[in-house]
Amino acid sequence: MEHSEKDIDTLYKDNVDALYLYARNLGYDKQLAIDAIHDVFCKIFASNKQLRDISNIKSYLFKALRNRLLDMSKSHHEFVDIDTVTANDMHFALEVTIEDKLINAEEQTKLEKRINRMLSILTDRERELIYLRFMQGCEYEEIAENLQITLPACYNFMSKVMNKLRKQDPAAFALFMIFMNQNINKG
Repeated sequence: MEHSEKDIDTLYKDNVDALYLYARNLGYDKQLAIDAIHDVFCKIFASNKQLRDISNIKSYLFKALRNRLLDMSKSHHEFVDIDTVTANDMHFALEVTIEDKLINAEEQTKLEKRINRMLSILTDRERELIYLRFMQGCEYEEIAENLQITLPACYNFMSKVMNKLRKQDPAAFALFMIFMNQNINKG
């Protein structure tokens, strides 16, 4: 039995915002992000693969979008060797916003700047790891699959990133972890 338009519509509505933000954080412009997301959903609709056969649909969508963006990036760069655009070349932007009603606007701005300054030392790949884990609430298995690394390498990578951030600014790191863990618990 094929999936219905209603299934795809619900899946789209539930995930489009997170997918769009992910594509934009990877450094792609608005139109390319939208086109890639639509391509992913069109492919799902056109395929015979059952949605219920996918063990983790959110992880599947992030991976499909990332791969589609890479493909589109390769095809849009006529003068770039196809082997030069890889997952490691993708720029990943990450900024933290804090929505705590107890913090006044000035303190909030100072805190956001401090955390963003701490995060600025990370490479694009490290920011992507942080985004997937703490802002999207992905499990390590999903992150490893998405980043195309082994699970042990994913754990090791996260440990190194956390140590790097902790050394940069211990107080900002502690606040960052509080806010990010709250974000994971909401999801």
